[in-house]
Formats: sequence, structure tokens, C-alpha cells
Amino acid sequence: AVAASCRRLKAAAQAAARCAMRQRWPTAAVGDEDLWLAHWALFSAVSKHDRDPCLFAGFLAEALFGGGRACERRVGFVLAAPEAAKLRHNTCDGVVVILVLECGRLLGDQGPKALQPVQRRLLRWFCFEGGAMHQAPTLARLNVEKASGTDAEEDALLDLVEVLNLRTYARTYLSRKERHLEELEEAVLAGTLAVSWGVGVGAKTMNGPRGRRWLGRALTSVAHAQVLGVLDAEKVDQMNSEWGTGAELFGNARFVLESAVECARQREEATDPGDDELRIQRTLEWGACVAALGEFWYCVVSAHDDGDEPVPRDGAEGINVFGLGVCCAGEAAEIAKANFEEALRIFSGSGGCVHSVERADALKDYGKLLGCFDFEAPPSAREPLEESLELHRKLLGPRHPRTRNVRRLLSDSDQ
Repeated sequence: AVAASCRRLKAAAQAAARCAMRQRWPTAAVGDEDLWLAHWALFSAVSKHDRDPCLFAGFLAEALFGGGRACERRVGFVLAAPEAAKLRHNTCDGVVVILVLECGRLLGDQGPKALQPVQRRLLRWFCFEGGAMHQAPTLARLNVEKASGTDAEEDALLDLVEVLNLRTYARTYLSRKERHLEELEEAVLAGTLAVSWGVGVGAKTMNGPRGRRWLGRALTSVAHAQVLGVLDAEKVDQMNSEWGTGAELFGNARFVLESAVECARQREEATDPGDDELRIQRTLEWGACVAALGEFWYCVVSAHDDGDEPVPRDGAEGINVFGLGVCCAGEAAEIAKANFEEALRIFSGSGGCVHSVERADALKDYGKLLGCFDFEAPPSAREPLEESLELHRKLLGPRHPRTRNVRRLLSDSDQ
């Protein structure tokens, strides 16, 4: 009798939450009828904000339900308008802070498992697209907690790796702060877990390029940090015992990224020509993997130019840069340049990929390479950086961390 009474009370609460939400947001819909109360809890948390609760709730409604775009009508949202862009960015940050502080139990392993796809959507909308990166790792970690032991664990781990990698690259230059170095280590651990998870459960991750790409980028960042000497001796000894030396990490990163490129290329070639949406998706992934390999070679050159034992630009007999089969930093730079140009060619071959964040990032890294190293008759470094900045502004807004990163690179190129 008690159990039946509890079920009736829960059903009544779900019905009340559904009624209240649809009164405020007629487009509201959830995939699982048992999640109305959870959604109402999220809206109740952000609606208590003392600055502008209606605005915060409107942004959350847009992220979850779309359609109405009430938040954009409220602020006259236009990406080109600085005041609207600032408000959007600050609101995304504020919503994520409230969610992780006020709804941690609901979003973590104590909340309903069925809410996990909703949380991934929030992470994508507010953090990856909205630029709210300060608390993005916390939100991603809560998603990992909730997804633990389920089929969603792989994607949740990769989301965490992606967040940590984007935070690293948005800083423009390698940070020596302890918490930032810990994020690099966490990214490798999460990426390794995701790959291992995929091998054990149908090899979903290892058969796809996304896991390999983000793991390869994480390994590259850790190798770069280790070779540049930004880690203390204790941390270096720990990493050497767990993952190998900086040279070995570079070798592992290269293997993982080259396998990602090949996997993505095969998937793109196997795509039905009539399926435009899937073809664009796979072309974007292929180009992103090739660009990640270019960034890997950029880090190799950078590590040798700035590390404790720089290698001659023109090579020397017996030199084998990090055991990667190249004899000088100049050769590695040429490989990086060729990979970036190949990635841009891939993106340009599909109309749906030209105006994409993936291409904007590849242009940014290509311009960074051209501006940092000497090439024979090199293209202008400013042109790809300026195009990248314009794309980032249009796609993500002027205050997004990735946009600010490109702006810093452009500023450095003027000096």
C-alpha cells in the first residue's frame, strides 16, 4: 500500500511539473514522461537567480526544447551586436554555474539515468557552442558519473576529453599552472578509459575516429608539456612509469592520430552519396582528424625548437626527432603544413563543410604554423587567421574562448 501510494504521489508530481512547464513553454517535450520533475528541478534552480531569472530560464528552455527562441527575442539577440554577444556568453556561464552548484546530485550518479542525454545536450549547447568553459569540466564529470556502467559511458568520457582539450587549446599557449597540467593528465586517463571501454563492448570507440582523435590530441599535449620541462620531477617520473617518456608519448599520439585519419577516410568513402547529412558529418570528422595530425607535427617542431635539446632546423647525421623518422625540425614543419593544407582541401570539397567550426579551427592552426616557422615562399599567415576569426565570430560569437584564442594569435602576428 505504501509503495502504491508513493507511485501515485510521484505520478501526480510528474503531471503537475508537466502542466506547469507547458504553460510557460508550450514547445516543452521530454522523451521520458518520468523526467518532467527532473526538468522542473533544473528550471527551478536557474529561476532563483537574482540577476535575471527569466533570461536564465529562457536560455535553458532554448537549450532543452528549442523552437520558441524566447531568450533571443528578449535580448534582441544578434551575434554582431557586442552587448548581445556579451549577455549571451555571460548567461551561458551563469546557467552552467547554477546547474553544477545547485543540481549536482540530480546531474550526478544519484539522479535518473534517463536524464543523461539531456545533460549531454546542455553540455553541447552551453559549453561547446555557448563558450561556458569555466565549469564545463564539472558538468562533463557529472555526466560521466551518471553514465558509468551504461552504454552512454563511452560518449560521456569522450565529451570530458573534448572539454579538457578545448580548454587547453583555448589558452593559446601551454600553461604551467598545476590545475591545468592536471587537466591534461585527466584528459589522457579519460581518453584511455573511453578507448578501453569501446574495445570491451563491441569496439564502438576504436572503430570510430572521434575517440582516437581526442585521445591523440591529449597524448600530444602531455608529450609537449613533458618535453618542454613544465612538469616537476615527481610528475615526470610518474608519467614515465605510466605512459612512457615524452618521445614515447609522441610516438603513441602519432599512431593513434594516423589510425584516426585512416578510419575517418574509410568511413567517408563508404558513405552513401545520396545521404548528404551523413556525408557532411563524416567529411568534417575526416578533415578534423587530418588537422589534428597537423597540430601534432606542429607540437613536435615547437617542442624541439623550445625544448631542452633543440634539433637543427636543417638536420644532422644520426638525428631522429623523437624517434618519429624525421631528421630535423624543418622536415616536421613541412609535414605539419602538408597535413593542414590537406585538411583544408577536404573541407573545401564539400559545401556544408566550408562554413564550419572544424574548418575555422584548421585555418587557425594553419595560420599559427605559418607565423611561427620559416618556409620557402610561405603563404601569408594573416590570411588564414583572419578568415578563421571571421568564421569563429559568425559561428560561435565574438566572446567565445575559441574566438578570443584566434584574436590573440592575430595580435601576436602583428608584433
